[in-house]
Amino acid sequence: MTNVAIMQRLQELTHGLFFMSESDYPLEVVEFDKVEAAELSDAEVKQMAGQPSDAKVEAVDLAYFLRNMTKAAPEADDAAKQIAERYQVLQAYMEQHLRDVKVFRVGRREVVALAIGILPEGGYGGFKTIVIET
Repeated sequence: MTNVAIMQRLQELTHGLFFMSESDYPLEVVEFDKVEAAELSDAEVKQMAGQPSDAKVEAVDLAYFLRNMTKAAPEADDAAKQIAERYQVLQAYMEQHLRDVKVFRVGRREVVALAIGILPEGGYGGFKTIVIET
Protein backbone atom coordinates (compact mmCIF):
# COMPACT_ATOMS: atom_id res chain seq x y z
CA MET A 1 0.00 0.00 0.00
CA THR A 2 1.14 3.53 -0.68
CA ASN A 3 1.61 6.15 2.00
CA VAL A 4 -1.21 8.18 0.43
CA ALA A 5 -3.64 5.23 0.58
CA ILE A 6 -2.71 4.47 4.19
CA MET A 7 -3.12 8.09 5.25
CA GLN A 8 -6.50 8.33 3.50
CA ARG A 9 -7.71 5.21 5.30
CA LEU A 10 -6.45 6.56 8.64
CA GLN A 11 -8.43 9.73 7.94
CA GLU A 12 -11.58 7.62 7.45
CA LEU A 13 -10.93 5.47 10.54
CA THR A 14 -10.31 8.42 12.86
CA HIS A 15 -13.14 10.63 11.56
CA GLY A 16 -15.44 11.55 14.45
CA LEU A 17 -13.41 9.70 17.10
CA PHE A 18 -12.52 11.45 20.35
CA PHE A 19 -10.01 10.35 22.97
CA MET A 20 -11.75 10.44 26.31
CA SER A 21 -9.79 11.66 29.30
CA GLU A 22 -10.72 14.48 31.64
CA SER A 23 -11.67 16.25 28.43
CA ASP A 24 -12.46 14.78 25.02
CA TYR A 25 -10.17 15.68 22.13
CA PRO A 26 -10.49 14.54 18.52
CA LEU A 27 -7.98 12.29 16.81
CA GLU A 28 -6.10 14.25 14.16
CA VAL A 29 -4.27 12.37 11.41
CA VAL A 30 -0.60 13.39 11.13
CA GLU A 31 2.20 12.60 8.70
CA PHE A 32 5.87 13.49 9.09
CA ASP A 33 8.59 13.29 6.48
CA LYS A 34 11.65 11.88 8.14
CA VAL A 35 14.64 9.93 7.07
CA GLU A 36 14.31 6.62 8.82
CA ALA A 37 16.61 6.37 11.79
CA ALA A 38 16.93 3.49 14.17
CA GLU A 39 14.74 5.40 16.58
CA LEU A 40 13.26 8.86 16.97
CA SER A 41 15.08 11.06 19.45
CA ASP A 42 13.17 12.81 22.23
CA ALA A 43 14.03 16.13 20.56
CA GLU A 44 12.46 14.96 17.26
CA VAL A 45 9.34 13.75 19.07
CA LYS A 46 8.97 17.07 20.91
CA GLN A 47 9.30 18.93 17.61
CA MET A 48 6.67 16.67 15.97
CA ALA A 49 4.35 17.29 18.93
CA GLY A 50 4.99 21.04 18.85
CA GLN A 51 6.15 20.99 22.45
CA PRO A 52 9.04 22.82 24.17
CA SER A 53 12.49 21.27 24.47
CA ASP A 54 12.06 20.73 28.22
CA ALA A 55 8.83 18.70 27.85
CA LYS A 56 8.74 15.18 29.25
CA VAL A 57 8.55 12.33 26.66
CA GLU A 58 7.25 8.86 27.42
CA ALA A 59 6.75 6.05 24.88
CA VAL A 60 4.00 3.48 25.41
CA ASP A 61 2.53 0.63 23.40
CA LEU A 62 -0.48 1.45 21.18
CA ALA A 63 -2.60 -1.31 22.76
CA TYR A 64 -1.83 0.06 26.24
CA PHE A 65 -2.64 3.63 25.19
CA LEU A 66 -5.98 2.61 23.65
CA ARG A 67 -6.89 0.07 26.35
CA ASN A 68 -9.82 2.11 27.70
CA MET A 69 -11.06 3.03 24.22
CA THR A 70 -11.13 -0.50 22.76
CA LYS A 71 -13.24 -2.04 25.52
CA ALA A 72 -16.89 -1.40 26.21
CA ALA A 73 -18.50 -2.50 29.44
CA PRO A 74 -21.06 -5.32 29.02
CA GLU A 75 -23.81 -2.93 30.11
CA ALA A 76 -22.68 -0.21 27.66
CA ASP A 77 -25.14 1.04 25.08
CA ASP A 78 -24.82 0.28 21.38
CA ALA A 79 -23.16 3.62 20.63
CA ALA A 80 -20.39 2.95 23.16
CA LYS A 81 -19.88 -0.56 21.77
CA GLN A 82 -19.63 0.83 18.22
CA ILE A 83 -17.01 3.35 19.32
CA ALA A 84 -14.99 0.59 21.01
CA GLU A 85 -15.19 -1.47 17.79
CA ARG A 86 -13.99 1.52 15.76
CA TYR A 87 -10.97 1.88 18.06
CA GLN A 88 -10.26 -1.85 17.71
CA VAL A 89 -10.32 -1.53 13.90
CA LEU A 90 -8.07 1.56 14.04
CA GLN A 91 -5.55 -0.20 16.29
CA ALA A 92 -5.48 -3.32 14.08
CA TYR A 93 -5.09 -1.21 10.94
CA MET A 94 -2.17 0.76 12.35
CA GLU A 95 -0.44 -2.39 13.60
CA GLN A 96 -0.90 -4.04 10.20
CA HIS A 97 0.15 -1.17 7.92
CA LEU A 98 2.74 0.76 9.96
CA ARG A 99 6.02 -0.52 11.37
CA ASP A 100 7.20 0.09 14.92
CA VAL A 101 3.99 1.79 16.06
CA LYS A 102 4.44 3.66 19.33
CA VAL A 103 2.58 6.30 21.24
CA PHE A 104 4.74 9.18 22.39
CA ARG A 105 3.21 11.09 25.28
CA VAL A 106 4.75 14.58 25.44
CA GLY A 107 4.20 17.00 28.31
CA ARG A 108 2.46 17.01 31.67
CA ARG A 109 -1.20 17.61 32.49
CA GLU A 110 -2.07 18.59 28.92
CA VAL A 111 -0.27 15.73 27.19
CA VAL A 112 0.15 15.63 23.40
CA ALA A 113 -0.10 12.01 22.36
CA LEU A 114 1.42 11.01 19.01
CA ALA A 115 0.45 7.51 17.91
CA ILE A 116 2.77 6.99 14.96
CA GLY A 117 4.59 4.34 13.01
CA ILE A 118 6.85 4.09 9.98
CA LEU A 119 5.05 4.26 6.64
CA PRO A 120 5.97 1.76 3.88
CA GLU A 121 7.47 4.46 1.64
CA GLY A 122 9.29 6.20 4.50
CA GLY A 123 8.25 8.86 6.96
CA TYR A 124 5.87 8.53 9.88
CA GLY A 125 2.10 8.49 9.99
CA GLY A 126 -0.65 8.04 12.53
CA PHE A 127 -2.73 10.30 14.73
CA LYS A 128 -2.32 12.96 17.38
CA THR A 129 -4.63 13.85 20.25
CA ILE A 130 -4.51 15.61 23.60
CA VAL A 131 -4.96 13.85 26.91
CA ILE A 132 -5.78 15.89 29.99
CA GLU A 133 -4.37 14.46 33.22
CA THR A 134 -4.62 16.20 36.57
